[in-house]
Amino acid sequence: MRRVVWLVAFLVLISLVGGCAAGRSKYVGTWKLEAGMFGITIVLNKDGTGTVGGAFGGDSLRWRVDGDKIIISEPNHPNGPAAEGKLSGDGKSLIVKAGNETNIYLRQ
Repeated sequence: MRRVVWLVAFLVLISLVGGCAAGRSKYVGTWKLEAGMFGITIVLNKDGTGTVGGAFGGDSLRWRVDGDKIIISEPNHPNGPAAEGKLSGDGKSLIVKAGNETNIYLRQ
């Protein structure tokens, strides 16, 4: 009986970890915003790190899944507001809101 309890607990843990990874993986990749003459690119890595940048350089970022959205923060700007991102229905766009500004990034 004890083995069955441990086996069930192990399987539940594996499914939770797998579910978190699956939820995170839909955001992983490169996203681009065309802004005038210059674009802004966000790269989201599967380990929760990434970069944001454009023609004049970039910065590192961290991101995490929070329900049906992601929270994006820049470690080099700890007092700056975190941005929230949400996928479009078809998964081809990432809608990012930072403060009063909303931008739509396209999956590359």
